[in-house]
Amino acid sequence: MSGYRHGYLAFGCGSKGDVVLFPFSDFQKVKEILNTTENENRMYWHVQIHMTDEGLVLGPKKGHEEVSLVRYLVSGKAT
Repeated sequence: MSGYRHGYLAFGCGSKGDVVLFPFSDFQKVKEILNTTENENRMYWHVQIHMTDEGLVLGPKKGHEEVSLVRYLVSGKAT
């Protein structure tokens, strides 16, 4: 996606009405705080989204703060 001017990651969060559009450029900034799984062929990021009192957040690996996704919510009431 880095080859495109505007790329997004889209996540359905519990229902078709709760959709997060996360700009790829913003994901690039936070991907290092996410848990990963690596094997001999490839690597995967664990994108863990959950609800807090403040709304939807991206759950990082231990020792890092959650990242609010509220501003990326394009529909629904997940706040």
